[in-house]
Amino acid sequence: CGSVVSTLASDLAAESGPTVFTTDCPINISQQATYQLPYNTAIFDCAGMSVSAAVTFESNNSTSRNLYWIVPTSDTANPSGCNGNESFSSNTTFGTTSNPLDVLVYTPGNLSWSSVSQATGQMYAGSFTASAHLNLVYSAAQWPGATGGGVGATSSYTVNIVYEREVQ
Repeated sequence: CGSVVSTLASDLAAESGPTVFTTDCPINISQQATYQLPYNTAIFDCAGMSVSAAVTFESNNSTSRNLYWIVPTSDTANPSGCNGNESFSSNTTFGTTSNPLDVLVYTPGNLSWSSVSQATGQMYAGSFTASAHLNLVYSAAQWPGATGGGVGATSSYTVNIVYEREVQ
């Protein structure tokens, strides 16, 4: 798990199309950096994620990109549930004027912000704590699994039965 951040950084730099990055190791970004995304990217991490350094996530050019930063409710390695939280304790920026990026942050656990940060997109969490200025501009990002209609105009979702219980 110790190299998950460097693996993520190299994978982002080498993207050749829309990318899904999955791990069960905590993603702890503790060094100042700028991550430029050449394509839409989804990061799924059951163990949670934290940013404790000034970090910018942005498109690699003037074309807007989407970043899905998700702690799933469960995954194949953790079918009984994920308990990861997401925290941002240093200046974190999702997208810039010249390199736009929409972010969708999701965790069934706690999402905490304790720094001056800015983001364009949406955030969903089981609980939310903010102890510093967060400049969040709403953007209608399309959810993973949604189909048709383009950003903000979803025509359908892919739905599967994930649990069934019969009682007599």
